[in-house]
Amino acid sequence: MVNTADLATCLASDGGSGELSPLSPFYALRYHYGMLLGVDDFETEQAYHRAKARLHNAWLHREGVLWGFNVGLDHGRHEIRVKPGLALDAAGHELHLEADACVNVGEWFARHENDPGFEITTDEDGGKTFDAHVVIRFKACLTRQVPALLEPCDNGSTGTAYSRVFETVEILLLPNLSPPRVYPYHRLRLMFGLDEPNKKEASTEIIDDDQSILDILAAIQELPKAQQIAAYLKAFHRFAALDGIDLKPATSEDGARTLLFPGRDNDPLVLANIAGIKLAKQESGWALAGGAVDTSVRPSHVATSTLQDLLAALIICRQLISS
Repeated sequence: MVNTADLATCLASDGGSGELSPLSPFYALRYHYGMLLGVDDFETEQAYHRAKARLHNAWLHREGVLWGFNVGLDHGRHEIRVKPGLALDAAGHELHLEADACVNVGEWFARHENDPGFEITTDEDGGKTFDAHVVIRFKACLTRQVPALLEPCDNGSTGTAYSRVFETVEILLLPNLSPPRVYPYHRLRLMFGLDEPNKKEASTEIIDDDQSILDILAAIQELPKAQQIAAYLKAFHRFAALDGIDLKPATSEDGARTLLFPGRDNDPLVLANIAGIKLAKQESGWALAGGAVDTSVRPSHVATSTLQDLLAALIICRQLISS
């Protein structure tokens, strides 16, 4: 089919070259009457709008699943299966999977059992038990070849060139459980009790910055009730400003370039942990015998209309409790 991606053309997500064309959110095309347009002009036009959308996704929404991407164990086929879904990654890509994807756990284990740091337990009957996690990351491929001039002024010779870009995802099963997620906006999270205060190195004493936040919150609680709401709002603005100042774009893997987004192009999005995967030894290979899927480790996006309802319900509940 003409619209089927040629997998040989898929670009590696390595923090920069995964882009089929450069991004430029602050450099746009300026049209004028009679303007001669070439390939560079159209690339500039696309680079501007694509980068604007990704800036919005990456910085205002952050990474997370919008819908779908359920992860399950198919014991009959000895597979881990990922269902279709839509998500955002830390570099602002839309991650879309339109059909089920799966991996044979026994075949995967045979390729990865000697990976450094892979923690595996061997059972008395020769079976294997281990943990793993499922991630996805952006992948772009070229498709739909059409006739094209090979080079300008090259005696008019023609060849073919890809005329479409197909955006999809790469799904990976990785050894061990996923590392703990690092959340931005630590001061605000500490204010609302979502983060624990950071401790000084080799000490149980709270670091000075976090202690000052706790002192401000304690002082607010000592105020008359009528003054606390305004004081909390002022503290919120203060902590939000400081957290925003601390935010920085990611850098390339070699540290030579500052990127546009909080994450790199190859930063994966965690979909699930799978704890206690059990493989039983059979004559034909490994058979999937157990495991527990935990999707709570993934970041998830909740629609703004639902958030409005939840906030309204919270306010109503507080008013009813206080009355």
